[in-house]
Amino acid sequence: MIIKVLGIVAFAFFQELKSFWNNSMVRIFQYTSILVGLLANTMFAQMTLPQVKSWGYWLQAPNIDIIYHSHYDLIVMDYSYDGTDSKAFTSDQLDKLHSANKHVLCYFSIGEAESYRFYWKHDWKAGKPPFLGQENEDWPGNFKVKYWDNQWWKLALRPYLNRIISAGFDGVYLDIIDSYYYWSQNGYPLQECANQMSDLVCNIRSYVKAQGKNHFTICPQNALGIVWDASETARQKYLKAIDAIGVESLFFNYWSIEDKAFRVECLKLFHQANKRIFNVEYIKENQWKSYRNYLSSQPFPIIGYPADEKRKLKELIIFKQ
Repeated sequence: MIIKVLGIVAFAFFQELKSFWNNSMVRIFQYTSILVGLLANTMFAQMTLPQVKSWGYWLQAPNIDIIYHSHYDLIVMDYSYDGTDSKAFTSDQLDKLHSANKHVLCYFSIGEAESYRFYWKHDWKAGKPPFLGQENEDWPGNFKVKYWDNQWWKLALRPYLNRIISAGFDGVYLDIIDSYYYWSQNGYPLQECANQMSDLVCNIRSYVKAQGKNHFTICPQNALGIVWDASETARQKYLKAIDAIGVESLFFNYWSIEDKAFRVECLKLFHQANKRIFNVEYIKENQWKSYRNYLSSQPFPIIGYPADEKRKLKELIIFKQ
């Protein structure tokens, strides 16, 4: 009888031990998986905009390997090697840049149509479609657009933005924002033009959020005066929609001393709104020392990049601020 009882007790003991061992192994596996995940996230964490301390700007034939090995935290590049859909960069290529801790923005012209882009139709010309304006004399193949026209959004910007999101870009670098001023000089009220540009940028923000991109960086280039030309409501919406601002030729090759002073005052507003400021200057290497001095003497932080003086943006200049 005693032996039988001891056998029952022993069997129960080993069953409990087995259950404890199995549960412990499950827990060990779970904790190990969590730890590995945390380590992976730490090793390959993507650079966030607030962490960025340097940037590069490369539009013509950007080389993924060179960008990967560069020291730059943030890169602005085209969505395609040569601007065409057939040479568009893939999600694997973007993943490679992310593995090097790069924050990658896609150049995105929203104020002009580009005749070499996938959305361009062979029979398009000034006035056809109705949103298409005159060709830019300084940039052949680029046409002003009535950016407030919903067909411009449907036929070009939305499908373009979808490609940018699918490839895995971290955000967009918006160009030709200043087309609002062009239209104000061609028969349309200034404030209305500025408000409609603000609406378009806000629409881009709303669209990417609807795609689940809650941390998608939006950085317009130039058109700093929109903060004065738009209505107060439109200005506040614009500032809320963007994360940063890019500005060309602030210290060199500017139109006038007055223009420079005006843009510096505008940048103060962007800084007060907690927007990162990125500057590109088209200068020679022997001007870099002066450039560094300009950058370091400003009343707010500016991250600088000296591009080739010919403004081609066809290589990545190595510069440390």
